[in-house]
Amino acid sequence: MQWSAGIYSSALSVANDVQLQRSIRKSFERQSNLLDKIGTAEEEQQIRNRVLVLTRDLSNRVTESTGIQSSFQDDQEIRDYLQLVIEETRK
Repeated sequence: MQWSAGIYSSALSVANDVQLQRSIRKSFERQSNLLDKIGTAEEEQQIRNRVLVLTRDLSNRVTESTGIQSSFQDDQEIRDYLQLVIEETRK
């Protein structure tokens, strides 16, 4: 029985992480459309901060609703993934 619970928890954790990754990507893409038009480093930093806050909030809500923590446990993990999204978006 514990084995089944472990698999279920792992599956939920992966699903939650995928949801957070989609959220990070969508948030950045929506807000980067503004950046394309304006294009300053200050605006990019503001977008990064907004995406960070949104992702942190979503991660907390997912953890509260499922009881399973995401792999995005700290701001650095979110920033690292966001940087990956930014690099992919600029290609």
